[in-house]
Amino acid sequence: MPEVGKIYDGINFTDSGGTGRVVVLLHGWSSSLESWDKQVSALAASGNRVICIDRRGCGGSQATSRLLSFDNLADDIETILQSLDLTDVTLVGFCMGGGEVARYIRRHGLVRLRAAVFASSATPFAPNVKGSFSLTPEDAQKWFTEDASRRSSCLEDYISNAHSINSSQRAAASNLWKAIALAERCDAGSLMQCLSLIQTEDFSDDLEIADLPCLVLHGDQDMIYPIDKTAIPTHAILSRSDIEILRGAPNACQITHYKAFNAALTSFLGRT
Repeated sequence: MPEVGKIYDGINFTDSGGTGRVVVLLHGWSSSLESWDKQVSALAASGNRVICIDRRGCGGSQATSRLLSFDNLADDIETILQSLDLTDVTLVGFCMGGGEVARYIRRHGLVRLRAAVFASSATPFAPNVKGSFSLTPEDAQKWFTEDASRRSSCLEDYISNAHSINSSQRAAASNLWKAIALAERCDAGSLMQCLSLIQTEDFSDDLEIADLPCLVLHGDQDMIYPIDKTAIPTHAILSRSDIEILRGAPNACQITHYKAFNAALTSFLGRT
């Protein structure tokens, strides 16, 4: 069994331990497992065993020389679940992590799973989305081959939009600086590959076979992945889903509206 809070097969994870219900948290693009701080403490206090995983090239996980795909990112999740011998798991995917949840179900089935949560998710098909950070794969390639100062500026713009509901109601500075610091710790090549993946992957077929209890959790002021192009069609495709819309919440609702987010998540866990 891998040591708690250590790297296993190049993948960094944390594990709160215990014998409670297992909840696995998958972070968004340009972030790390540290973005779940406000959820880990609340979920663990409620008796859950909480595991957070850093995506390849993010946080403490090693970048890889192989090309990234949602298939091998899903396989990385299975590596950790298998190594910890976990079953009855609830997978919670935020933003890009929602796509990883969908692909995990398609590749590895439901044998280890109890439920799934799609939070501010990029599903079902990001190219249909015209949010405030829509880039073609060609744009993404150009973005990450420019000089570091330009890349940092673009990351700051993205993160500011993710934490804000409009141009006049911006996010708290403390939230922004932490998110920016997490993004700048990510491997630039991994971020570029992941951004390209988000802009090309269609998860519709993955969602159609997700025959388990699901929660779609989304802010109605999401400027990155507006709900009419993401949460609403994701909920429509899933056969067994509830939907919870957080009023006045942006993309990064697990941070800005964490009390409402946590309440919705714990309520779902309690009834599934």
